Amino acid sequence: MNLSFLKQDIVKICKELNELGEVSFKHSIQYDGVYIPKVFFNNATYQSTLEKLMKNEELSKLLSNAMIVGTFNKLIKNQLSNSSIPLTEIVKEFDKLVENIIIYKVYVPLKGIELFSDNVNISEKVKIIKLDSQNINEYLPYVGQDDDINLLLPTALEVEISTADFEKAMEQSIDIGKYVVNFLRLVDYNGWDEENLSVRLPGYGSIKEGLRVFTVDSEKRNGTLSMQTKNDDTEFLELDETTLEDMGRLGSNMFGKLIDKYLEFQLLDLEQSILRSIIWFGESKVEVDNVARFIKLMLSIECLFNTNNSDPITATLRDRMAFTLANTKEERMVIAKKMNDLYNLRSKIVHHGNSRIKLLDLLNLENLAADAIVQFLTNEKLLEIKTKKELQQYFEELKYT
Repeated sequence: MNLSFLKQDIVKICKELNELGEVSFKHSIQYDGVYIPKVFFNNATYQSTLEKLMKNEELSKLLSNAMIVGTFNKLIKNQLSNSSIPLTEIVKEFDKLVENIIIYKVYVPLKGIELFSDNVNISEKVKIIKLDSQNINEYLPYVGQDDDINLLLPTALEVEISTADFEKAMEQSIDIGKYVVNFLRLVDYNGWDEENLSVRLPGYGSIKEGLRVFTVDSEKRNGTLSMQTKNDDTEFLELDETTLEDMGRLGSNMFGKLIDKYLEFQLLDLEQSILRSIIWFGESKVEVDNVARFIKLMLSIECLFNTNNSDPITATLRDRMAFTLANTKEERMVIAKKMNDLYNLRSKIVHHGNSRIKLLDLLNLENLAADAIVQFLTNEKLLEIKTKKELQQYFEELKYT
């Protein structure tokens, strides 16, 4: 592992800190759950070294952000307190950490799901499992009384990960939980399209409460009228045979392959964009502000079709959406015009502060975004494309066919 810069950087950081006088650890800031002494964070060399550590491929694959930052801070503190410690030995700390690779099984609670079978395989290493008080010890042996196992019931994501840090395993599993939840929202949209779907990863995204508004006639005062203007999110996603068939039809096989490639750090740029597009679409489904919802849907589309910074974005999205969703000239012209108009609305929102969106425009954009994602998960020609460069070439060839 190439950390040749670390020894020299730690010496420089300690020298610069000592020049400030007595180093105090009283005040700190939080960086991804880790407290960094403010005197460290305000040091430019510290920040540049931390950035290099975070970009190190081997470290980022095997250690959590918390472990990397915490270890780095410890090395600096040790050197500050005892400068006679050989730095060569100190910087070997990271080597020791990454050598201890363990296979972990991580369990992440998923809420708002009714699972009809014992489990549903998402990929080779990821599955949704049904848990109850009787079988939970099969998955979590020797779980202590202080652990609130009810947080996991009744459904959880089981993820198998090989890594050197259990917190890294948790970080990756949470990310996978986000992908799975938002893929399920995409599946629901193409099925029941339940407005009050409660499927979610706890702690990520809000759950809507119901809103009932009351009205009184100020003159007659002969009664109170009320209306439920917003329903709360109480509908469970039923993972039954029909839903599983829908998942297969909508690209669950390809989705599972992307998840496994994510676990192995083998995702190419287009594959990363497909997963990011699913995230944006799923998050739009639980967004209560229609303007923000519109922007998230447009971001979902931009993730898929934008391949470089030089092409005009409106024409790029318009033409590529048309080629992806339609086969005839007439159909493509209809989609191209619709996409052109919708992107102009996006520009008015972002650049001119427009705060009103017609529901019809929102629903049209949602339909286009969902159809485009499904094409990238199921279309045989698109499945052969792995990179943004290949996608650019694919659309260039279509344009001149």
